[in-house]
Amino acid sequence: MMTEYITHEKLRNILETLEGKNINFLIGAGASMPYLQSLDLGDDISFEDLYEASKKDESKQKVYEYLSACFLYNSIIKGTYEKIHEEQAENDECKKIAQQYQLFIKNLYGILRRNSIQQPKRANIFTTNYDMFFEYSFDEIGKNNNNVYFNDGSYGFINKTVSVDRFHIKVSNVGVDSRFEREMPIINLMKLHGSLNWKSENDKILLSNKQLLDKISFNNNQVSEIIDINSFIADSVDETLLNIENNIKEDYSKFMNILNKLSIVKPSKNKFSETVLEEQYYQMLRIFIQEMERNQSVLMAFGFSFEDEHIRSILKRSLSNPNLLVYIICFNEKATNKYNRYFGEFENVKLIVNALENQTEKVGDFPFLNKILGGNNL
Repeated sequence: MMTEYITHEKLRNILETLEGKNINFLIGAGASMPYLQSLDLGDDISFEDLYEASKKDESKQKVYEYLSACFLYNSIIKGTYEKIHEEQAENDECKKIAQQYQLFIKNLYGILRRNSIQQPKRANIFTTNYDMFFEYSFDEIGKNNNNVYFNDGSYGFINKTVSVDRFHIKVSNVGVDSRFEREMPIINLMKLHGSLNWKSENDKILLSNKQLLDKISFNNNQVSEIIDINSFIADSVDETLLNIENNIKEDYSKFMNILNKLSIVKPSKNKFSETVLEEQYYQMLRIFIQEMERNQSVLMAFGFSFEDEHIRSILKRSLSNPNLLVYIICFNEKATNKYNRYFGEFENVKLIVNALENQTEKVGDFPFLNKILGGNNL
């Protein structure tokens, strides 16, 4: 594995490796930060460990309800389409993130548009995020550009259903009297962990244009306890659960019920509570595997921790394909070291580290990714 320190001179080199290839992105929670907070509790104990342990132990129901509220507060409630639309005009963090998502889509469209008619005009975005920043960005860009097709895997008009079969389509612009046919750039969005506009019904995943998330309000004391979660962390999961149980004062029972209504993969190693969501998850992972096995495939991972053991092991198996090239955008040195532990044995993995001149904080954030995809506008 190679670690590449990207200067302005090298931005164009990365962009050239994407053009004309089978382009794929793996996007994680880091893309929507700091507007949406991660569930990172440190190196030794994960939120997933706590959530799963409290869910299994009936005596820890109070803790499970509290952790469900933490999850809703930090990672869910601000991610709906309505909330993003409302806050991007007045919340500076939301506005900046929304702008980066839109620039990402514009840069990706530019890459696909430049490809010749012999080259693919399709890109796949695989994301574990539930939030609707991508959908919001598709809508905003679509207002002024009808030359790109955004595909969320749905079909239907009033009642939309999500189906993985819809990701295997090609869209063409046909001239008057069919005098010409031009393939349109298509961007597929595959939400591996579900979405805040998904609804399970009759063994199907339905898309809704309505607000599916109940109006949620936290009182000041609840917010204080939620923000204080790191103070409860101890040397073991059991000790941490006991700390939470003994110290929280508020009632969080209603938040668990709200969370369980959503068609999303919960932060637990035993991810699924309903068969239809599990089937959807594995079908989309199957597409991910197929895309990694294609010739001339490139995967760029951003904001993704690779703590999901299932996705990490799938990617490791796919790296036996010598025609697959994987770029991982490293947020900081700590992330770089972790990715080295995970993928150090693979020559076709490149860790991308920000070394841009005149940038005081050289982190692998969203603006850095967009500089790469835009070739720094060179």
